[in-house]
Amino acid sequence: MNIDLNFSPSTIKATLGHFFKRFHFILFFVFSVGGLAVCVFLLYQIIGMSDQPNGYTSTSNSTQFDQATIDQLRALGKPGESSNKLDMSGRVNPFAE
Repeated sequence: MNIDLNFSPSTIKATLGHFFKRFHFILFFVFSVGGLAVCVFLLYQIIGMSDQPNGYTSTSNSTQFDQATIDQLRALGKPGESSNKLDMSGRVNPFAE
């Protein structure tokens, strides 16, 4: 068994050149799919971390209506009832010619 163990730079360069010439498409595909998989995994982790509470409490209380809005909603009444119409004089119909 005769094995040639010539490790000169030109031999290594030729061997790598032949390898990349032969498998360039497969290498491109593997690195592309791997990169996309890593991106999806990292984005999934970021989305998962956004659900975790971090100790922040909001100072605004946006769950309350002002009295004018409450009065307008009460003026609408229930479906099927005749009720007072809301004042729509300030609105413009964008579909009217």
